[in-house]
Amino acid sequence: MNWDRLKYNVMINNPTQIALNFAQYIDWNAYRCNNYNSLPVKVKDFISKIEKLTNIPVTLIGTGERNCDIIDLR
Repeated sequence: MNWDRLKYNVMINNPTQIALNFAQYIDWNAYRCNNYNSLPVKVKDFISKIEKLTNIPVTLIGTGERNCDIIDLR
């Protein structure tokens, strides 16, 4: 992950929330999870790092290829 690029893009685009797709590639145990509490610690730590660096909440987390493989925290 290029953290500097993430911070730059947040500065330019000024988003109010972030969608993280393909969380299963961070840890395959996240595959098809549909509950935040079921996510592996490695994925939760990654999300926390994004939120700390950007001060923007991650509200959508994609965990698979199906439309229902998403965690919606909005």
